[in-house]
Amino acid sequence: MRTTAIIFALLLLWLVCDAQAGTVETQAAGKWSDSGIWLGGTLPGRDDDATIKHAVKIDEGTAKTLTVAAGATTILEGKLDVYGSIMVSGVLEGARGTLAFHVGDDRLFVGNTAPGPDPSMPDFHPADIGLWVMPGGRVTLTGPEVTSWLDVSARGPATRLRNGIDTAPGIVAGAATLMSAPTGWQPGDTLLLCNPRGQSTTATLATVAGDQITFTGADTFVGNVLIAGDGREVPSKVANLSRRIQIIGADVVAADSNHRAHVAAMPGSTLQLSAVELRNLGPRAKLGRYPCHFHKLGAGGVGSYVRSSSVWQDVPDLGNRGIAPHAVAGVEVTDNVVYRVRGHAIFMEDGTERDNTVNENLVIDCFGPEELANNLSSVETNTYSFWLRPGNEYSGNVAVGGDNGFILLVNDRKVGSEQDPRRLLTDCVAMGVSKFGIQAAIQSTRMERPVSVYAGEAGIGKLAQYSVNNNDLIVNEPLLLNNGARYPGGEDVHGAFSNRMVINGGFCAGMRAAIKVPQPGQIMWNNPTIRNAVLFHPIFLRSDITLVGGDVEVDAVIQKTFLWGWKNAIPGDNVPHFMRLNNVAFKVGATEFPNFSGAWTHPHWASTFPGGRLEYFLWRLP
Repeated sequence: MRTTAIIFALLLLWLVCDAQAGTVETQAAGKWSDSGIWLGGTLPGRDDDATIKHAVKIDEGTAKTLTVAAGATTILEGKLDVYGSIMVSGVLEGARGTLAFHVGDDRLFVGNTAPGPDPSMPDFHPADIGLWVMPGGRVTLTGPEVTSWLDVSARGPATRLRNGIDTAPGIVAGAATLMSAPTGWQPGDTLLLCNPRGQSTTATLATVAGDQITFTGADTFVGNVLIAGDGREVPSKVANLSRRIQIIGADVVAADSNHRAHVAAMPGSTLQLSAVELRNLGPRAKLGRYPCHFHKLGAGGVGSYVRSSSVWQDVPDLGNRGIAPHAVAGVEVTDNVVYRVRGHAIFMEDGTERDNTVNENLVIDCFGPEELANNLSSVETNTYSFWLRPGNEYSGNVAVGGDNGFILLVNDRKVGSEQDPRRLLTDCVAMGVSKFGIQAAIQSTRMERPVSVYAGEAGIGKLAQYSVNNNDLIVNEPLLLNNGARYPGGEDVHGAFSNRMVINGGFCAGMRAAIKVPQPGQIMWNNPTIRNAVLFHPIFLRSDITLVGGDVEVDAVIQKTFLWGWKNAIPGDNVPHFMRLNNVAFKVGATEFPNFSGAWTHPHWASTFPGGRLEYFLWRLP
């Protein structure tokens, strides 16, 4: 009888506990680790859905899910391990600590492909594990200041790389001199080193003294400073990926692209991240599940931001996108580092984004192919570090490595006066991308001081597949160095369908053609300084090139037409190419032509000009 009674008592206790398991609420303010603040006096466990209804400081804890109820304020001070989503309808703040998400299988995530359980918020799927900032909720995580990234200074004398380009050592033998002393860097931090060729690697910070740093784990990495003939420099860069407050996918491991959580700010919410490390987030190929997603905030985006933060993977497997301001206005995306991305990294999703600020961000290693469609997927399938729309501010951003650098696209497939007139890219830099550096795909775009170096195909211009002609593209003072080196038909300026493309000033030097117009296009370049192997690479159809003033030194004028297998211009293509030079200080090989003016045309360059030098221009226009 006694044994039966004991078994019955244990069974009754189990039934009571089981009935209570999974729902734990606060009954008072205090620290998470104080069992007295929880109803029943029991701390939440990994199988419990915890709800905070009071002022609670998270010093250390575990839960299945966490709901911060409206009116409650939670302060992150330590580490919270969660095995489901965190949903904030109240306030979540913090200056130090870690939100560690444990995701069993992110392949089970639905993404924004079907309505969620709340009809008023169809894109909310709590089973898609992540940090959800709910309508009326606010998340403000502000870590101690950490300088996100800095240029390096030359550490030795420059040497001549080729005509118009010098190079000097910058990152050498585990040490670098930064352009200024960083703030908040600590020994043990994870650094990200990159150079103008698009190469990058991580390292561990060993010492920091003013603007001098040393590091371990990348002693053989070399990062030079390119010095152009006009005095401008393109330096290697050092970023710091470590922050003192973190949101992480805790179970992500190498060779397994699974187990990633996400961060989503829903309509009517506010998301404010400053000096936060978002690591191993972004479940692959899941629509709307990105490391940092401002989702359809509309005009309510004012006041939301992500600043001086890092978005990265500490494993080789790439994450799903980086930062996505989606259908928002007034969001600030400033001074962040984004590393190891599949799909567009900083991504204006549907073209309704307006009045947002995207400045001083560094994106490294953003690769395709795209795994998610967007409203321009039928037009452009390439992947870009910066997928941008007009009507927003873009300045000082840098793309390193990966597939492509920048593209500014049409909004909602509209043309002409229906488009937002603000179409400006300022001081954008592309270094060592595989294909195109900086592209415009909308009329009347202006680029101020764009820089593209070592882009595999072309430095600046427009891709041929766009149906909207790139009319009135204005490029002021570009710096274009060694673009097109990975592609036999590569070039610095790509003019496909570039009606009335005007370039003012700038410096261009490299081992490929300065200008290529593979489809009908017109380019006028005023006062250029060009130091390329070849001036012009015609392909077929009509190209119209005019150089006015400036200083041009090239090894040859025409590059033979061989791209895409065409040994000659298309048979029957009698539409002529034009080239005009007006008062140009012109040098071809060793032959100088001061204040040179001339104009030439011919429909079949390759068959007539096998050597491609100036003496083969035989047709002079009247």
